[in-house]
Amino acid sequence: MSLFGALNTGVSALSAFSNSISTISTNIANINTVGYKSFAQQYSAIITGGGGVGGGVLGVERQFVTQQGTLGSTTSNTDLAISGNGFFVVGTEDTDGTITDTKYTRNGAFTLDKDGNYINSNGDILFGWALDSSEQKPGEGTNANTTPSQLLDSLSAVNVLGVVGQANPTTEVDAQYNLDSTTAALLGATDEVDLQSTANSGNTSTELIIPASFNSGDDFSLVLSSGTTATFTYTISRSNDVTSGSGILGATDVDDVFTANDGDAFTITVGGVNNVFTFQSSAPDEDQLEFSTLNNLADAINQTSTLIARVSGNRLYVADEDGAAVTLTNGSGAAFVTAMFNGSSGHAAGWSTLANLETLIDTHISDETYAEFDSSGNLDIGIIDPTATFTFTDDSSDAMLTELGLDSTGATIGPAYDPTVTATNMASGNVTPSFSSAVRVFDAQGSPHDLLISFLKTEANEWAVEIYAVDDTEVTATDGLVASGTLQFDGTGALTTSTGLTDVAISWTNGAAASTIDFDLTGTTQFAGSFLTNELDQNGLAVGDLAGTSINDEGFLTASFSNGTQKRLFKIPLALFPNPDGLEPKSGGVFIPTDDSGTVVLEDAKENGAGSVLEKTLEGSNADIAREFTQLIVNQRAYQSASRIIQTTDSLLEELANLPR
Repeated sequence: MSLFGALNTGVSALSAFSNSISTISTNIANINTVGYKSFAQQYSAIITGGGGVGGGVLGVERQFVTQQGTLGSTTSNTDLAISGNGFFVVGTEDTDGTITDTKYTRNGAFTLDKDGNYINSNGDILFGWALDSSEQKPGEGTNANTTPSQLLDSLSAVNVLGVVGQANPTTEVDAQYNLDSTTAALLGATDEVDLQSTANSGNTSTELIIPASFNSGDDFSLVLSSGTTATFTYTISRSNDVTSGSGILGATDVDDVFTANDGDAFTITVGGVNNVFTFQSSAPDEDQLEFSTLNNLADAINQTSTLIARVSGNRLYVADEDGAAVTLTNGSGAAFVTAMFNGSSGHAAGWSTLANLETLIDTHISDETYAEFDSSGNLDIGIIDPTATFTFTDDSSDAMLTELGLDSTGATIGPAYDPTVTATNMASGNVTPSFSSAVRVFDAQGSPHDLLISFLKTEANEWAVEIYAVDDTEVTATDGLVASGTLQFDGTGALTTSTGLTDVAISWTNGAAASTIDFDLTGTTQFAGSFLTNELDQNGLAVGDLAGTSINDEGFLTASFSNGTQKRLFKIPLALFPNPDGLEPKSGGVFIPTDDSGTVVLEDAKENGAGSVLEKTLEGSNADIAREFTQLIVNQRAYQSASRIIQTTDSLLEELANLPR
C-alpha cells in the first residue's frame, strides 16, 4: 500500500472514531430520557489490496432497541411502561377517528390533554382498541367497529373526555327492622253518642237516659262487616205522668204527697236484692228508703247500692245502674206499683245509661268492637279492626238513633284505615304511621328518589306497610303511594308472612323508564323494644362522574366513577416487529418501520410474545453511563492513534519530497 493509501486509512479511522464519539455523546446526553434506546458504533475493515492489505476502517452504527431499560415507579397513573417486547402505538387522529402518521414508542410518559387524549411530550396521541359494553375488541362479537383488531385502522384515540358511569336502576331493596311489639294498634272507625233531647242535655255517663221518642224495650243494632250483629235494648221502668188525669194516688205534681197510709210499701228487686220503699207522709227519711212524693221517692231509690232514678217531665224513671233486670212488686197498703207504674212488673236486661251501654258493647263483642269515654265525657262506639266497617240500625223505627246522636242513615262507618283511599292512608298524611324509614332509590336515568317505608300496627302481630314517595309529584300514583301490603308475625316475633311488596311497579314523572322493585323485608322482627333499622340496602346507582383511570398489565384501561362503578373502556395493544432493531428512530423517542424492521403486528399484552403493560412506571434509558464513559476513553485513544497515522505518513511524504533530484 502506498503512503497515500496509509494517509487515507488514517482519515477513515478519524472519521469512524469521531462518529463513535458522537454516538457515545448522544447516549450520555439521553441517559435520563424515558424509553431511550442506545446506539453503538461497530467497525468493519476496508480491504483494498491483496494479502490483507487494508484500505481503512468503516464505522457501522448499531441500535439496541430490544434491550430493556430500567423500570422505575412514578406517582402518575398515566405513566406507562412495557416489560418485555412491544411498542405503544401513537400518532395523529384523522377526521374519521382512525390513526395517521403512525409511530411506535417505548416512551410511556403520557399525560391527558384538554380533549381527554393520552398524549406524549411530542403531542402524539396514544391509540388503542375501544371496547364495547361487553368488553369486546373491534372485529369481535357485538362491537360496532367491525375492522379486525390486527389492523391499524381498528385503533381509536385513547380518550376519556365526557365518560360517565352508567346509572343502575334500583331493582331490589333489602331491609330489616324491629317493630316494637308494645305499640298500640290503630283502632277502627268510631261514632259518638251525642244526646239530642233537652232532657238528656248535660248528662253524665251514669245518669239515666230519658227517652224522647223511644220506649223501654226498644233497641238498636251494631252490624259489623265481619257479619257479627249485636243488639242493645233500652230497659227502664217509667212511671205514669203525675199531672195527667187525677195524678198518682192524689198527687198531681212531683212534690205532692201521695194519698196513702204511713207504712204502705212496695219493692224493687234487682239481682236478687229486695229494696223496700215505705210511704211516710211527714218528714220521710230517704236514707231509710222512705218517701212521700215522686221527687223524694227518686232520692230514696238513689240511696240503694245499684238502683238509679230520675224525675223528668213529671215522670219517674227507674233502672239498675248495670242494666240488670228490675222487678217491681206491691207491698202492703196502697198499690204503688199499680198506680205509679201501671202494673209494670219488670223488664229484660239492657242499658239505661251511657255507662252500662259502654259495658254491654265491651262485654258482648269485645273482640271486635269497643266503647270508651273521651276526655270530654262523650261515649265513642267503634270497631277494633281499622280495616273493617260497621253500620247502626234502628230496629224500633222510632228515631232512637237520632235521639242518641248516632248515625241513623244506615251508612257504612269506616274503615279507619284503607291504603287505597286518600282520607285513610299513611301516604296522604291522614293516618299517622307507627314507624317510618326512608330509602333512596334510583331510576333508569340515574335520578334519585326518596321513598318512605311506613308501618302501622293494625292488630296484634299484624302490621300494614305502605311505600310512598316523599315528594308525590315524582310518581304518577295517587298520594305518591307505590305499594301497600301487610306483615304478619308469630308469637315469637318472627316474620311469617309478607304480602304486597314484591314486583312493585313505579312510574316516574321525569320521563325515566318505569321501575320494578322488590322490597324484601325478610328478617324483620317484632320484639318488645325500640324501632330499629337493622339493615337497609338497595342495588341502584346514580350516574357517576369520572373519578380516575387505571391500566392493568393486560392493557385494559378501566375508568372508575364517583358512583362506585368501574368500566373497561380501552385495551392498549402492543406493536411487535420481526426485527425491532431495524426500526428507524425519530426525534421524541419514536420509531417508524423500515424494510429491515419488517411489518408491524398488533398483539394483546402478555400474549404471543408481547410484554406486559405496567402502570405508574416508566422505562428508563438503556444506556449504561459507566460503559459509555469507558467507550469514550477507548475511542479518544483510537482517535489519537489515527491522528498519529496521518502525522507519520505526512512526515514520510515530506522526506520523500526532500530527496535529491
